[in-house]
Amino acid sequence: MCTISWGSDEANWGATAAEQMESTAESAVAAGMIEFGAAGDNDSSDGGPTPANVDCPSSCPHVIGCGGTYKTPTEETVWDDNPGETDGEGTGGGYSTIFPVQAFQIGAPPAPAGSTAGKGRIVPDVSGDADPNTGYDIFVHGSATVVGGTSAVAPLYAGLFAAFGTKLGFVTPTLWKNQKAFNDITVGSNGFYDAAVGPDPCSGVGSPIGTSIAALFVRGGA
Repeated sequence: MCTISWGSDEANWGATAAEQMESTAESAVAAGMIEFGAAGDNDSSDGGPTPANVDCPSSCPHVIGCGGTYKTPTEETVWDDNPGETDGEGTGGGYSTIFPVQAFQIGAPPAPAGSTAGKGRIVPDVSGDADPNTGYDIFVHGSATVVGGTSAVAPLYAGLFAAFGTKLGFVTPTLWKNQKAFNDITVGSNGFYDAAVGPDPCSGVGSPIGTSIAALFVRGGA
């Protein structure tokens, strides 16, 4: 497994560097590795120059882009701590300006008509709890704190898939073919894009139902 908790908007990368990153990711996946990449923590702008950018390497087709949710025992919505803003604390997500639409992303909605943002690959593929208000309890130097961010979602998935075996490789198409193995996130926004029934550019196919995902990869079921 490889988990990537760093990145930058595609405008910072440029096409040449982003394509080199994708080539490296493709080689790793061909060798059996699964790669998970954080979709960013600055809403739809990803900290970039326009209201809609996506984060690379999560936008690379051979990296599983991991977005963020706000999750409590009774609800799960898109993570966005700055509602109405395109640049704040919230999940990245949108459409690539570098990588084209991917055939394996079944049911992914096209970019909005007339949009000046990207129109390519949709990001993220999947999502998980990332809001620091509902995040992960950790201890640092003996003190308890709660952390979040999509940088926590990528290792969350890597840990889950590490339990399934080795050399699984390019699992992304399987995830998109089995969307019922995820909780569909239908409420919320990351600034420029809104959640909806089915895949969307805020949460992908949704957050994990661990036993259902395990059943796709573990011989004999979950």
